[in-house]
Amino acid sequence: FMKVAAFAVTIGRGEGADPHMLYVLETLGLIHDIGSRIAEEKRGYYTSAMQEEYGALAAREMLAELGYAAEDIDRICYIVSQHHHIQSDIAGLDFRALLEADACVNLYEKSAPKEAQMAALQAIFRTDTGIRLFRTMFDLY
Repeated sequence: FMKVAAFAVTIGRGEGADPHMLYVLETLGLIHDIGSRIAEEKRGYYTSAMQEEYGALAAREMLAELGYAAEDIDRICYIVSQHHHIQSDIAGLDFRALLEADACVNLYEKSAPKEAQMAALQAIFRTDTGIRLFRTMFDLY
């Protein structure tokens, strides 16, 4: 979670995000996979779909308790809920930066082969900052 949050904020900064957007990006990075723990507790395993299904409600409850603004809760839950693992209909820097940050961490932690790295670079990355970060991480020049 910490890695995704750090990369999301890094991408946001590099793309000129304002302080509020950086706050939302950090929150997204920290809680984007909140549903995985709940799914494991309920079913003994989790998939992306289950993670997204359980994540929105847990995120909404936690963010409300922490005093987040309703519009921030709605946006964060929209992205956490069915959307942060898809690669279409990505609207907004918050959504884009989270997707790119999550891909960086997932591919790194899985020691993805060069072919997978190149495919991800082409399929996922659109921000200049995310592309530079990814190319640097995986030595793709």
